[in-house]
Amino acid sequence: NLNRNNFQGLSVTMPLKEEAILVADSVTPLANILNSANTLLISSNEIVAGNTDVIGIRDAIWQNTKKKFKSATIIGTGATARSALAAVKALRINEISIVGRSPEGLIEMGNLAQRIGVQVNTYRWNELVKTMDTELVISTVPKGVMDEYALLIPFNPKVLLDASYHPWPSPLAREWLLRSGRVV
Repeated sequence: NLNRNNFQGLSVTMPLKEEAILVADSVTPLANILNSANTLLISSNEIVAGNTDVIGIRDAIWQNTKKKFKSATIIGTGATARSALAAVKALRINEISIVGRSPEGLIEMGNLAQRIGVQVNTYRWNELVKTMDTELVISTVPKGVMDEYALLIPFNPKVLLDASYHPWPSPLAREWLLRSGRVV
């Protein structure tokens, strides 16, 4: 229970982005369709759950590359991955691959893709390697998940956005840079 007199807002990180919606009195349309909120705005009479991840991911990619990508891979199927899918749509990327550890998560991502009007190809975790050669890779999995796979990236990687920010660089980002790829 939040004391509404002591806070104006909260930033929410994984794994609480779905739970943030449950404590809110209202939810923005974007947070609602993605079932992912990373911001709680608190007033004396209402808590509003919102999503700024989509804009943040989109802008981090565009402002650091100024590039029109043809293909992207999203690694993960959780709340941040759902925001990444909306960001990829906003960037008008047409070839989208999603890799996940959970078959249920892949089904959910496929359903979300249909709802927001994009086509995706889904891949199980054991197919990760064949999806890493796209022009843009967005890793949304929790800290440590990609560590043992970092050496499996292509020898000529393109652009990576890694949502894992501690420690930085992550083993994936470090290997990406060592192979002359770009990390945003």
